[in-house]
Amino acid sequence: MDIVYLYISIDRPQDKEKWEKTIGYHQLKGYHLLVNEKLGKSLYAELGNERQILSIPCFVVIDKTGKIVIDNTNYTLVRNFSEGLAPAYKDEKYGFIDVNGNIVIDFKYDKVYDFSEGLACVEKDGNFGYINKKGETIID
Repeated sequence: MDIVYLYISIDRPQDKEKWEKTIGYHQLKGYHLLVNEKLGKSLYAELGNERQILSIPCFVVIDKTGKIVIDNTNYTLVRNFSEGLAPAYKDEKYGFIDVNGNIVIDFKYDKVYDFSEGLACVEKDGNFGYINKKGETIID
């Protein structure tokens, strides 16, 4: 996939440490920018908040034409795409979505890792295993 990840945080400067811990916990790979007050105000003025795009946490996935294809209306967080799927987080559980934001694997995991060679490591109720891209358990 031809995707560049740019995370722009509108968190307050005093919350920088919390923001950095969140990046590590959710394994957010890419570029990270903590905006200053002036840029934060510009983002609000330009994007508004009618779609709650600027809530915290927030994200958008924008295609090459500039169209928003996935936003935080349905998911709290979307991580990096790997093999066409991305871990997404909502209601305190992880699942996987495709590049159009469609749910491919239900939200039922406590923690997930990226797909590699067709498999992803998942954790549910303290147990680890591997699933395929259909969500079928391959290794228990």
